[in-house]
Formats: sequence, structure tokens, C-alpha cells
Amino acid sequence: MKIFQGLEQPDAGKIIINDQPCSLQTPSVAMKHGIGMVHQEFMLIPEFSLLENLILGNEPIATKALGLGVVNFENALEQAHKLSDFLDIKLDWETPTIKAPVHIRQILEILKLLYKDVDVLILDEPTAVLAPSQVDDLFKLLRKINDDGKTIVFISHKLHEVVELAHKITVLRKGKVVSESLKDELEVHELATRIIGEEIEPVKKTSTNIEIKTEFPRLKVSQLSARSDKGTEALEGIDFEVSPGEVLGVAAVAGNGQEELIECLAGLRKITAGSIKLDGKEISEFSVSERRNIGIGYISPDRAHEGLCLETSLKENILAGQHKIHRLAPLGLINKKNANELVEKKLHEFEIVHDSMNQNARSLSGGNQQKLVVSRELSAQPKMMIISQPTRGVDISGRNFIHQKILDYSNNGGAVILASEELDELLFLSTKIAVVFRGIVMAIRDPSAIDIGQIGQMMLGVKSSSIA
Repeated sequence: MKIFQGLEQPDAGKIIINDQPCSLQTPSVAMKHGIGMVHQEFMLIPEFSLLENLILGNEPIATKALGLGVVNFENALEQAHKLSDFLDIKLDWETPTIKAPVHIRQILEILKLLYKDVDVLILDEPTAVLAPSQVDDLFKLLRKINDDGKTIVFISHKLHEVVELAHKITVLRKGKVVSESLKDELEVHELATRIIGEEIEPVKKTSTNIEIKTEFPRLKVSQLSARSDKGTEALEGIDFEVSPGEVLGVAAVAGNGQEELIECLAGLRKITAGSIKLDGKEISEFSVSERRNIGIGYISPDRAHEGLCLETSLKENILAGQHKIHRLAPLGLINKKNANELVEKKLHEFEIVHDSMNQNARSLSGGNQQKLVVSRELSAQPKMMIISQPTRGVDISGRNFIHQKILDYSNNGGAVILASEELDELLFLSTKIAVVFRGIVMAIRDPSAIDIGQIGQMMLGVKSSSIA
């Protein structure tokens, strides 16, 4: 996709647009040829209004006295209304982007390309942060855009969405096209097999292997409140508890407090009220290091910047945080033999594809980097795991592998808080699901008694008592 955008140049081959070979040297050249892309991370200026973001880089100019040009906002607003009216979308164009819901920001990114009159829209994981009903609305919009003659390249790891939306499906594996099919020729299972190149081993979900009787819940959160980075109320009066062997899934549309909750539990964000107790002991004021020392593991949603040190070796990343374990450092110095044995064991156990334990973590694929993080956190044998977005950017095989490790951990008595934007993942792994909307727990439900549609409605603020 970077080549189509003009960000990188091909080593061989041709790009042909309208039967003419083209050289896309820069993003602006790609845009002139009618190719635009919506990235997985929003490329919007939060302080700008929706209208200002829409026209940024392509502003209508009105010439004033002395030949000076100013942005003609009246003309811009007229064009914006024509665009939204054509697509049957209602937007308040004066709304600051920072205050717009996440699905509106996603739509705005698409409208930016249509405003620039692109012919080919490349969408990278456009549904990653959307609730199910918002995905349905997005698909209606994309079909309307497609009916208007635009070409859409839809990149997603959510295979059921690919099969639902696409006319034809191309599978890439290790940089090569291995399959091209019409969507009617493929089912989700066959598509998954083509992506991996072999039959996928199903994840084995079994009941817990052991029963642990405790006087207190493993983790109890009471009336927890916290502020966002901008100083606004992010969490308000959060209550829940998790016992050994349980997986509490946290479902929320991005920007509704899910991230702040995980940070509070991991010790990365101060709470403003309430308490956090581990096995009955108050830990609200504990640092990250102190929480790790009492048995709390943490898998960050951002492996590149928080989960790993990419410029150091696989060995150093696995040992990080475990260098004080007596078996590894009996005299205060790391025993090289014991350390190497542990690292080799974890690299093998977690099927991390590598050449040497001394190679940099950056050299691994995204999936293997994530498995490296999971291996380090689980090898410390924590009482409690705080896990956020465990399979983000991981292929199907890697996702199944990580799911199995989480289930094995909980089945052996580990307690888990699991935050994920993947509702299928939450329904499969969780023993109960807490739905959060605007920093408040809407409900905590047994996943066997609720479906994705019902979760999606609560994620948008519909009270559980109002859902049929």
C-alpha cells in the first residue's frame, strides 16, 4: 500500500492506471492519479473542526484586496453539505474533531478523499475501532461510494467482513499473491486456510483445571474514577471483581475509557477516587514495579513503544523484569547458563520464529514480537494478567496461539482483565464481559447469554434493560 501511495518505490514491475503505466514518486503524485488512503491511525488535527479537516490541503480560496487570498469557508461549507447530502450523512461541520465520536472521525477520513475526488480509496482496517452497528453503517456508506463508480481496496484481518463486503478477494502471503477469487467462491474458513497456507488448528476451550478457594477476589475494583490526559473525566465509579480462573473482558468503543481503565490497573495512570485491591490488599498507590513484584503482569496495546525495546536482543526482552529472580541471579548477578536456558525454552515454547536469541526484537514480524511480549509476561508466573489488544496486528495463526496461551493461563488459576476491540475475541475468551460507555460500566454479562449485537448496543449507550 505504501507503493500505491508513493511512499515507497517498487524494485520491479509496473503500476497501470487506466491502461497507462504510472510512476508514483510521491503521495501528491498518487493523489493526482486519483489514489488516496485512509490509514488505520487517524490523520486528523484534533483542534480543527470537521470542516477544516475536510478541506485541509485543498482549501477553496477567495481573492481579497491587494491580491491576498483567504479561505472561502462559505464555499467550503457548501461543498461539504453537498458531499454529505449525496451520501445521506448528517454532520455538524463546525464540531471540533476532538469532540467527534470515533465513527464520525472514520467517516471524515473517507470524506476527505471524496472531497479531493479520488477514484481509488485504500482503507486500512477501517472497522478496527467501531461498534457492530457502526460497521453496518460504514458498509452502507462504502457500497454507496462504490455504486457511484469508485474503487475500494479494503484491507482487514476480519475475514467475515471481507467476505461480506468485497466483490473479489486477493490473498497475499509473504509478499506474494497466492489466491484471487470472487467472494462467492470462498467461505471464511477456506479464506483463512489460504492466508496461512495450511489448515488452522482450532483453539481448545476447556473448563478450568483447578479450583482455588480464596478469602478475597483476586482483584477488586471499587468506585474507581480517573481523568484523561486532557483533564476530563475518563472513568466514573467503576466496580467489578475478578477471581482466579476468570477472564473479565472489557468492551468499549475507542475513547470511552477502556484505555484509561487498563492504565489505572497497570499503575500507569493515577486514580482520582476509589480503590484497587489484589487479594484483599489495597494497591491503588503502588507503582508499576511494585505491582509487578506482587504478581501483576501487563501486556500493553503498543508493543513497539511499551511492550518491547526493539533495539535490544530477544534475550534481553525476555529477561526484562526477571533479572532479580533468585534462580537467574542467585548472587545478585545474572547466571548466564540459567538465563540462556530460560530464553531458549520460551522461544521454543512460544514458537517465536528467529535466528538467534541475540538478534534485535525489531527484526521479528509483528506476530512474533507480540508472542515475545506474551512469553515474557507469562513466564514470570503472575497471579493476575492485565491484557490490552493481545492480537492487534497478528495473523490468524498467531492469534489462535495467543488465545490458547491466555486460556491455558486462566484454566490454571490465573485471573485476567482483557480489553479488546475484537468482540469475537472477547466473547470467546471471557467468562464475563463488562461493557463500558463514556467511562461508566453499563453492564457485566455472561458471554453465553449475550450476542455481539447486544454488546454493540450497550457500547453505544443503550441500557441493558432496554435491549430485547
